[in-house]
Amino acid sequence: MNNGISPYSTGIASSPIDKQLGVDSQIAKYKDDEKMQKADKQLPHELARITELLGNTFISLSQLRTMLDLAVQNKELDQLGVNKIKDKIDKVNEIILDIPEDLDILGI
Repeated sequence: MNNGISPYSTGIASSPIDKQLGVDSQIAKYKDDEKMQKADKQLPHELARITELLGNTFISLSQLRTMLDLAVQNKELDQLGVNKIKDKIDKVNEIILDIPEDLDILGI
């Protein structure tokens, strides 16, 4: 021992058992303490960049749509085909915008 202090000592408990409380009260007290010590919800490591990736995908599709808007000016292109692609891009972007709401429902 070092000056009467054990090197394995973790110190005095910050919330010692209160002998005046019953078992149920003790359990409730420590459950409340535990809630304060839990970390905020985070995405698992594999999904940590999901919001960034969705944003980048949305921007890329929007840029593609802008390119198609410029390409429509070329009268040799099939206008109907370009419009079909633009409609599909719009649908995908709508789905991308809905995904964050689904992540909120999951509590992620």
